[in-house]
Amino acid sequence: MYGDDLYEEIMRHPAAERIVTRAREQLDREAVTRREFREWLTPSVKAEFINGEIVLHSPVKRAHLIASKCLFQLLHTYVVDQQLGQVDFEKALIELGRNDFEPDICFWRAARTTEWNADTMIHPAPDLIVEVLSGSTEANDRGLKYESYLAFGVEEYWIVDPVRQILEQYIRQSDGDEDDATYQLVGKQRGTQSVSSVVLEGLEFPAETAFSEAKVLEWVRRLLDGGATR
Repeated sequence: MYGDDLYEEIMRHPAAERIVTRAREQLDREAVTRREFREWLTPSVKAEFINGEIVLHSPVKRAHLIASKCLFQLLHTYVVDQQLGQVDFEKALIELGRNDFEPDICFWRAARTTEWNADTMIHPAPDLIVEVLSGSTEANDRGLKYESYLAFGVEEYWIVDPVRQILEQYIRQSDGDEDDATYQLVGKQRGTQSVSSVVLEGLEFPAETAFSEAKVLEWVRRLLDGGATR
């Protein structure tokens, strides 16, 4: 529930004024903690600021690492080759409302990166986000982050299961009313099933490429040689 619907629900409540006051006080406290978090955060720390709390992330398993590296190599090579924009891996901090996230992989179209410089640390909502699941992050990747990415206009969202080797692809759908926007699941691809991006037009690859360093290297070589990307 977003925007007008949530506002109307609060305004119908007998304690609306008290609810708003408490929310404002909480957000003010969070703003202080958030500034401290950003000052404390370093490149060596994997952490996010979620609903007023600092969330530290532990090291991930090999399957997660391999999937993350393969997808970054694939996306980064394609984006640079086609001059489409910017792809970042793990340490790009994005600001979405009250939360600061560090998604596994992010892509922004070129037109949205023109004002960035060497000192840019805080980034806007990406056009495409990839999250690789782990036991400690799956609830957020499918819950709070899913809802946040939807609410703040992330057009395409991939949820990648490195154990079952499945890539779930969600595309944002809106009829003009942003409060009613939804994610449409367009596929749960695995093996030789094809993944075709909407945001990255022309990008297509077999799902298994995301889980094999040898296969992603072969895909990249074909791309750079001007061959098919399938």
